[in-house]
Amino acid sequence: MLLINQRLDKLAAARSAFVARGMLAPERLALLGVVQPKEQTASNEDEGQDVEGGRATDERVLADVKMAQSPHCVFANVSAVAQEMKLPLLPTLLRNFLNEQLGPEEDELNEDEDGDDILSDICGRQGMRREWIRCTPSWRNSGPRYDCVYLVEDESKPGFHGLNVVRLKALLSFCYEGTDYPCAVVEWFKKVGRTPDPTTGMWVVKPDMSSSERDVTVVHIDSILRSAHLLPVYGSRYPLIPPNFKHSLSLDCFNAYYVNKYIDHHANEIAF
Repeated sequence: MLLINQRLDKLAAARSAFVARGMLAPERLALLGVVQPKEQTASNEDEGQDVEGGRATDERVLADVKMAQSPHCVFANVSAVAQEMKLPLLPTLLRNFLNEQLGPEEDELNEDEDGDDILSDICGRQGMRREWIRCTPSWRNSGPRYDCVYLVEDESKPGFHGLNVVRLKALLSFCYEGTDYPCAVVEWFKKVGRTPDPTTGMWVVKPDMSSSERDVTVVHIDSILRSAHLLPVYGSRYPLIPPNFKHSLSLDCFNAYYVNKYIDHHANEIAF
């Protein structure tokens, strides 16, 4: 291991020397996001490469969330999706989402309109290039996987003050009056206190509840910054977690969670 570390140090020093002599181009990855040439595809990621007949230009992007191109399932209407998700309020949630997207200048949707059109469902050491956010009822035959993500609420506030954590319950898209709306059904967490926990340095969140159920809304995927990692707040009371406890239930069985800013350096820069 020491020999490997020595060789890596020598390679890094050599690269710095080559960059200083103009023999190599400097790496220009943004710390908190990706550097994406406009109209760039996954198969053409070299800087300066021609894409679709135009010269690619560097653009620093904090986050760019795109839905998977191949849907796992396709439903003809909202009712079918609501039944599949066991979420009868989905038509109302989508109606509220559309009202927010269309803005106050548009008339609110009629009660009989629920958007029943068509629904569908490497990180390098110097910067994040791409990550996958999972939201599926069956993950590798080990139960459901519904990832958590950072949601941007106020860009003017620093760190986690302007963010929130939500848990994805479904990723879907629909078309309304010729416009496609990629969105997500999410469960909300709310902050505990106004500062991070003094012992761990991590923010604490707990499920946002209305009566006995978690609050669920529909949000546009453009408001998603990146994935988030939550750690249960175990406490000091017995009994301990049973040996046969399923990890897929960890986001359902605890009263509070730490927002883990130590999972990687991007989260550390975001959730301070």
